[in-house]
Amino acid sequence: MTSTTEGPEPVTVPVRVVDSDVHPAAPTWEQIQPYVPPSWRPADWVRFASGAPMYSTPGPAGVYRADAMDENSVGGSSPQVLSKQLLEDAGVDIAILWPLACRHVASTADEAAAASAINSWMADSWLSKDNWHERYRGTIVISGRSIPDALAEIEKWGGDPRFVQIGFDPIGVPPIGSRAFEPVVRAAVKHNLPISMHFITSPGMNVLTPVGFLAYASEFRVLFPFAYAGQVTSAVTSGIFDRYPQLRLVCIEAGISWIVPMLWRIQNLWSVLGGAGRRDPFDCLGENLRFTTQPLEEPEDLRHLHRVLEWARGDRSIMFSTDYPHFDFDNPGQVERRMPASMRDRIMFENAIETYGLPRTRKVVAAGRPAEVARR
Repeated sequence: MTSTTEGPEPVTVPVRVVDSDVHPAAPTWEQIQPYVPPSWRPADWVRFASGAPMYSTPGPAGVYRADAMDENSVGGSSPQVLSKQLLEDAGVDIAILWPLACRHVASTADEAAAASAINSWMADSWLSKDNWHERYRGTIVISGRSIPDALAEIEKWGGDPRFVQIGFDPIGVPPIGSRAFEPVVRAAVKHNLPISMHFITSPGMNVLTPVGFLAYASEFRVLFPFAYAGQVTSAVTSGIFDRYPQLRLVCIEAGISWIVPMLWRIQNLWSVLGGAGRRDPFDCLGENLRFTTQPLEEPEDLRHLHRVLEWARGDRSIMFSTDYPHFDFDNPGQVERRMPASMRDRIMFENAIETYGLPRTRKVVAAGRPAEVARR
């Protein structure tokens, strides 16, 4: 007779906070360089691959939370600090990782090589050895300006369950509803992956506005949602959601107050100008379009925010995010208290679980791992 000894069943807890916007980093680009082809490995390649600095943000730590800086002086590069501050202290159950390390550069070949290297590095670090708690999910970063390279990355990682979405910078790339971008849409639908947009761009032609170049960080932060507005308008009016009803488009860190008046405008012009799309623009909210909370608009009268969330069908279209490790980090508890009671669960975790196909429970930290603090 053969006997077997089984260990105790792992303890699980319900998922109650999903963070849809977390930015891990590498302490140095030397950690990523081994993942690029030899011809891209010289030290001076890093200068081009990482792009020029973005519009500077005042403060002792720049764009980062001061307490997120470690001995490497790069916010978000320490797995120990990130898991302590985000998972334990803030109480996030599952974090969607979006590495902001591949900005637009002159050469699309350089940009594509950087994206490929970042994905491979993420798979070996944050999504494997640093994911012992199984609470991280990744983004397949693509160069939206090189469609063949983008498709290669999607095919390489599309079947890997650790990656739950595709991601690109919405500025300076083809409109998502254009025929040029449609192969990426087909690949996303094939692998059942949402397409997410997060601005990563640097100063220059890619952020040229209808009235000229931007001069200050304040202008950039106010106006960059217009890039998302252009992409959403393209998607809604082109009929891409009619041709691919399963497609989900996630606008990360774009705010939410602009979407309703823009859809009103599209709806108002629909009967006059028409479009390739056949559906009412507001039908796309929740079914195809998603938006993250950070940076959440904060009117003095909370009722105004609740009205916007109601108009925007927030119970289907809005997902919580912190923007860790940046200076404008939003704590889950503070955001949850500002949400309408009827939408809190939907915004804090339900919408993200459905969008990304996430589990509804997670394992409690294994024995021998750092202690974990339960959320509230």
